[in-house]
Amino acid sequence: MKLYYDLTNRLWSHRSSGQEAYFGQETTQIHSSEEIPLPSFSIQSKLEHGNRILTVGIMTCQNKKNNFGIAGNLPLFYDLHQELLKHGIFSFIFTAEDALANTGLGLVYSADYETWMKVSVPKPCVIYNRIPFRSFEESATFQSLLNNFKARNISVFNPGFFHKYDMFAALAKSPELSPFLPETILLSTSQVLKDFLENHREIYVKPGKGNRGSGIAALSLTNQSAIMVKKTSGTETYPAFDDYWKSEADRLIRKKYIAQRAIEPKKLRGHRFDYRILVHYQNGVHLVTGKAVRMSQTQEITTHIPRGGKLYPYNRLQSAELDEQFKTIAEQCGIILSKSFGFFGEFSIDIGEDLKGNLFIYEVNAKPMQFDEPEIEAARHKHLRKIFREIGLPKLLP
Repeated sequence: MKLYYDLTNRLWSHRSSGQEAYFGQETTQIHSSEEIPLPSFSIQSKLEHGNRILTVGIMTCQNKKNNFGIAGNLPLFYDLHQELLKHGIFSFIFTAEDALANTGLGLVYSADYETWMKVSVPKPCVIYNRIPFRSFEESATFQSLLNNFKARNISVFNPGFFHKYDMFAALAKSPELSPFLPETILLSTSQVLKDFLENHREIYVKPGKGNRGSGIAALSLTNQSAIMVKKTSGTETYPAFDDYWKSEADRLIRKKYIAQRAIEPKKLRGHRFDYRILVHYQNGVHLVTGKAVRMSQTQEITTHIPRGGKLYPYNRLQSAELDEQFKTIAEQCGIILSKSFGFFGEFSIDIGEDLKGNLFIYEVNAKPMQFDEPEIEAARHKHLRKIFREIGLPKLLP
C-alpha cells in the first residue's frame, strides 16, 4: 500500500478505495482519498493481519549541531530505515524530547525530496533505543519516559547502556562464561588498585562508562616499583604508585574506572588484535550475525579504528572451534544480559585471544556502532527487521 503525506495539512492518506488501514495499534483509520494531495511525498507500506501497518520508532536525542536537529548515527538510521521501508514497515526517527513534549513528530526519509522530512508520526509498536548519551539515559526524565512507553504497551529494545563492572559482575555468575572473563575490579581506593597491580604486574584501567577505547591505559609495575603508564597518546612513568594515584585519583574515582588483568595477546604481524562479534536475538536465542577482526597499528593499547586500528579479514583466522566458542559466548551473554538488565535484542562483544589460544571477553557493547564490513551491516539490518516483526506483529492482533 502506498501512503501519501500531505505537507500542508500534515496528514497521512492512501488511495486504496474500500480498504481500511491503521498504523500499528492506532484506533483511527488512515485517511482514504482518491486524490493525491499537493505538495506531498509517498512511501510504500505493507498491511499486516488485513489492515495494520507495523510501526517502528528509532529513538534518539536532540542535537542542534546538524541540519536535522538529532543526535546519533544518521548513516545507520538511514540504512535501517531503508531496509524497513523496503519490506513495508513504517519506521521513523524521533527524539526523546519530542516524545516527552508529546509533539507527535518524527523524521521520515522522502525519496521524492531526497531528504529527511519532519512529519506527524503514529504510536510505534516497537522502539529501537539509540539514545547516544549515558547521562540522559540515567536521568529521572528518561526513566519516566520508559514507564510511559510501558504503560502504552510499547516495547523498548534495547533498555540502555550499562556500566562495565555491572556487565562483568553479571557475566561472572555464569559457569559457562566465567572462564572467558579476565579478573576485573571496580576502583574505589588507592589500596584496592595498588594490591591489584602488585598481584598482576600488568593491568588495564578503563572508564566504566567509556566507549571506542576512550580513556584506556595500560599500567605495568617495573622491578624498581615505578609505574609505567601506556596510553594511546604515549607513555608516562611515575616513580612510585603514590605518585600515579595522586595524579590520577580524581579522574579514576569520578569516572568510576575499572581495572582489568592484562592478557598477553596473540599478535598478527607484530600487532595485537581482537575479535568483534555482532549478536542478535531470534526466536528465543541469541545468534552470532557478524564476525570481524580489528588490529592495532599506531599504538598497542587498543584496536579501535578511531584510535588508529585497522580491519583484518576474519576468514584468515576462522576455524570451526573458534566459531563454536563464539556461538556459546553469544548465547550465554544474551541470556545473562537480558536477565540482568532487560531484553537485549542486539549487542556486540569485544573478544581477545592470548598466546595459548584462550579467549577473553573484554567488553560487551549495548549499542553497537556501524561495522565497516558491508556484509555485516546488511546482516544486521535483516536481523533487526526480523526482531521488529517478532516483537511488533503480536501487538497488531485484536
